[in-house]
Amino acid sequence: MDKIAVFWGPDKDFDNAIKDLSSSKRLIDVLDIIDEKISSLGIFAPLAFICLEILQIVAAFVPGAPVEILGGVLFGGFWGAILCFAGIFTGWYSLL
Repeated sequence: MDKIAVFWGPDKDFDNAIKDLSSSKRLIDVLDIIDEKISSLGIFAPLAFICLEILQIVAAFVPGAPVEILGGVLFGGFWGAILCFAGIFTGWYSLL
């Protein structure tokens, strides 16, 4: 129990920690839905993923890490990283 308190911080109790875990499960469900949608696009899946990565850069409400993890899951480590960099640099360049 002490490890949970240290991990979640001194001001949260166990119930709040459980709520945080359930919200993480919802995030995983959302990523599964996005995975299915992007995978169903076939040859256009890399382009859709780059657009998702651009959205992640331009819109601050989209978290970064889950999108990059999704790229690795969908396209493998090497191609996922290449597509992530392509989307990140394109999104960054569009903000200039």
